[in-house]
Amino acid sequence: GGKFCILSIPRIREINFKDFCIDDTDIWFSHTSTGLIHIPDYINGSTANAKIIYPTGPMSNSVFGLTYSDDGYLYVAPGGKNADNSNKYMPADIYTYNGFYWTVLEYGATSEGLIDVVDIAIDPKDKNHLVAASWNNGVIDINNNTITTIYDSTNTDNLLRPYDLPGGGWTYRVASVKYDRSGNMFAAVSLVPYGFVYKTKTGEWGNFYTQPYIGGDEIKGMTLDYFNS
Repeated sequence: GGKFCILSIPRIREINFKDFCIDDTDIWFSHTSTGLIHIPDYINGSTANAKIIYPTGPMSNSVFGLTYSDDGYLYVAPGGKNADNSNKYMPADIYTYNGFYWTVLEYGATSEGLIDVVDIAIDPKDKNHLVAASWNNGVIDINNNTITTIYDSTNTDNLLRPYDLPGGGWTYRVASVKYDRSGNMFAAVSLVPYGFVYKTKTGEWGNFYTQPYIGGDEIKGMTLDYFNS
């Protein structure tokens, strides 16, 4: 005769297994979203020692920028740009590593068509609030791992301005985003006359006219000087 057992695996909410194999008294499951699940001595019906094994890296090897938080989180910007400043058309999949496993940005209705994330900044007043620089769409606002707002000329009083493409059309060339210690956000916008844009902690937008100093040149990044701030 045989013996049936029912295994209740902690942290697995969906029954979405793809395959399994038995190794003597151990059993291994592959799960669509959770990873690899190992249950030692499964025949006793106990999952007390069950382990969920995650991949050791993000879900893509496309990495353009890295941001590290004070509480030990690593954020990966997987976008990019070509040598002629054209788009690579990499999906705006922001990866997060919390020291144990990786997660990816949750997509919503506002995520359609977002590409080429090149930089990420963490709000010093709220660690669950991020902004991301897109080399196509503008500034992406993220709360609790979900995209909430896309900032461009239409919702910044035209202070975040697009770049006119040589062959016609336009796009946004946001090269970098940063926060100061007070929670004001700054964006470096490449190839436009107003190359630095800011949003205060109270929600007011402004910009700096950089044309006399750098012309319409490409801005590759930005660093904030915290002296006397």
